[in-house]
Amino acid sequence: MRPLIGITTSTVSAPDRQPAGGELSTLRRDYAELVAAAGGAPTLLPAVPSPAVGELMARLDGLILSGGGDLHPRRYGESPAPEWGAVDEVRDEFELALAREALARERPVLGICRGLQVLVVAAGGALWQDLPSQAPNSRSHGKAGQPVEHPVTLEPGSRLARLLGQTEFTVSSSHHQAPRTIGGGLVAVGWSSDGVVEAVEHPDRPYALGVQWHPERGWRAHPEQVRLVAGLVAASLPHPANRE
Repeated sequence: MRPLIGITTSTVSAPDRQPAGGELSTLRRDYAELVAAAGGAPTLLPAVPSPAVGELMARLDGLILSGGGDLHPRRYGESPAPEWGAVDEVRDEFELALAREALARERPVLGICRGLQVLVVAAGGALWQDLPSQAPNSRSHGKAGQPVEHPVTLEPGSRLARLLGQTEFTVSSSHHQAPRTIGGGLVAVGWSSDGVVEAVEHPDRPYALGVQWHPERGWRAHPEQVRLVAGLVAASLPHPANRE
């Protein structure tokens, strides 16, 4: 049986939908296609207020925290900088609760871009709210809708380096935020050439990784990136003893 992999979604307004108004939960199809190609059964997770997160995680075999907008800085004890972007506080609450539950249950979890940032904040870390203004030595890492390619170097011997089978490669990313401090057992294992953290992992969990780049983009042309999700799927094979 294929492991059930939950993938979080973005919420967007839909003023032109009929009946008028309302919101849509959306996700690039690439995420679900990559999970399916890696041997998992993808299921989408719309953000809802005060969900029964424990019950939800008890049914999932693995979790992907997908990309999206900024987290509200109050989630890591800061006031908003002028350059911060749009936030979705319902999504923040939902995903932070999911991340904490996944870590507590030792359920396999992969954070992608925003998802890495959610993992970091869930574990007690904080973010650069805006790399160009707060970390002036950083070079462009792209922004929403405008990804850039740049090199990443991984810590030799890290789980991520072993999984991908290499320590240096080029990625496509689009983020203006990144981890500033990391805690809760997470460690930085990947950096861009300007020193920005591009990957984290939890060495004491079966599979808890976060990457700032987007493996779902162009994975057919870069099959090594499929290993990120294949590793999650392999670690997510159902274990009934772990279910409540």
